[in-house]
Amino acid sequence: MSISLTPEQIRDLARQINETIRGLTDIDAILDATRDDLRKAQRLKERADQAKYGVSMRYKYIIGLITISEKKGMKQLLFTQKL
Repeated sequence: MSISLTPEQIRDLARQINETIRGLTDIDAILDATRDDLRKAQRLKERADQAKYGVSMRYKYIIGLITISEKKGMKQLLFTQKL
């Protein structure tokens, strides 16, 4: 990752961030209110990762079957051509 900002722009951005943080109130209440949403999002991500892995394994299995089938088909084709 590269940042194409001048030192002055970086200082200004840091100032804006600090001002925003100072303006936040009841941070603990916000964290408490969103804790369940975060857990739900994490569970959904875990399920998505598991589904992705499952699809990937099925894909590899199917590709393997196709490869085996093609090899058998080529052997059969070569055998019948020799007759």
